[in-house]
Amino acid sequence: MEWIWYILASLGAGVGTGLAGLSAAILMWGMGDAAAALVGIPFGKHKAAFPPVNGKKSWEGTGAMLIASFLAGFFLLHFSSGYPSAMILPGVWVGAIVGAGTELLSPSDWDTVTVPVAILIVLLLLV
Repeated sequence: MEWIWYILASLGAGVGTGLAGLSAAILMWGMGDAAAALVGIPFGKHKAAFPPVNGKKSWEGTGAMLIASFLAGFFLLHFSSGYPSAMILPGVWVGAIVGAGTELLSPSDWDTVTVPVAILIVLLLLV
């Protein structure tokens, strides 16, 4: 699995937001995934009942991931990249939406790979 981090590093380090974007993608995934578990497991009453999820993930957990990912990405890029907030806000918002959707639709074993890659692609395109 280590190979994915080499790919992420090569994608993020040389273009766009640089290491700040790569760090933001990983932090958005990590904080979002933790929030999804912390909210979704005890409070997830509305299960997503469609393939490939089939009731294993909840809408409450997905919402928690969306909010936590957005906050983590915005604050990291705001304080580390030097870009103005107006430039960061749309890209991070779309990245958080794409990340939460990717996490919801990814099998549990693969979301460690798919979510940060999806978020990084959005950040490279929009920030």
